[in-house]
Amino acid sequence: FIKLGQILSTRGDLVPPEVLAELQMLQDRVPPMALDDVRQQIREELGAEIDEVFSAFDEQPLACASIAQVHRATLASSQTDVVIKVQRRNIEPGIDSDLHILLFLARRAEALIPELRLMDPVGIVREFDKALRKELDFRNEAFNIKRFTENFAGFEGLVVPKVYDEASTSRVLVMEFMRGYKI
Repeated sequence: FIKLGQILSTRGDLVPPEVLAELQMLQDRVPPMALDDVRQQIREELGAEIDEVFSAFDEQPLACASIAQVHRATLASSQTDVVIKVQRRNIEPGIDSDLHILLFLARRAEALIPELRLMDPVGIVREFDKALRKELDFRNEAFNIKRFTENFAGFEGLVVPKVYDEASTSRVLVMEFMRGYKI
């Protein structure tokens, strides 16, 4: 539901301003994961303790989102400054439950308000489900970063963070650290 709220927070054309203002708080104010969960997720995914893979690890997250949070670190192997995107532990059962509820509501809405069928609420929920499942596999994000890098290799001034495959999995993504600004 947080992810749905985050998506809706960018749709001023669909959501009234007072609701939009509340939903926009979901962009930056998601509670952080417990540090023990972060450590365990990294341990399970990389098969090693944090201090075996990273010579430095900032326990304070840079960002916390609905699916993952990001920490700064330094790769032990190369002493490169990186960010680690760590998926929230055991997130899939909650997503499954939320999507089941959304699908139920979409079906009921279509049954009770026939005019809504033109908007295909059930189809929208199914597409949201597909997109969310892709987002849960960080290998998709890594692939897209690499593809973007290849496609725009000749563009001067464009910099894309390097993905460190040796420290990345479907639930942990390690990328070169870059300073930036929220758009």
